[in-house]
Amino acid sequence: MKNIIPKINNRHSLNILSVSTLEGYELVQIDSILYMLAENCYTIIFLTDNIKIISTKNLGFYEKRLVVEDSFIRIHHSIIINLLKVKRYIRTGGGQVVIVNEKRLPVSRARKTFLLYVLKQLG
Repeated sequence: MKNIIPKINNRHSLNILSVSTLEGYELVQIDSILYMLAENCYTIIFLTDNIKIISTKNLGFYEKRLVVEDSFIRIHHSIIINLLKVKRYIRTGGGQVVIVNEKRLPVSRARKTFLLYVLKQLG
């Protein structure tokens, strides 16, 4: 039992995120996350298969866990995106990110410079 705990704690090797919900916990494949949207004290997590999960944790909770080590970036006060799911960036309208399901997400002025820097690094 003691040998399995360090392996489980390394969620990156498992590629799984445990999401706290009102009913319990959902185990989500990290690479299936399109984006996360803050909704009051909750976070709505949108997945690639048109599923959304409402988490009882706020967006800052997920920012601490995903943004630092994974391919996620906060583009707005209320939005974190998976960079691997970005299809394009549109300059008009203050800036928008289009993800693989054609959903357009606004980019805040405060986070635009950093997003553009990161996108240029990918090229």
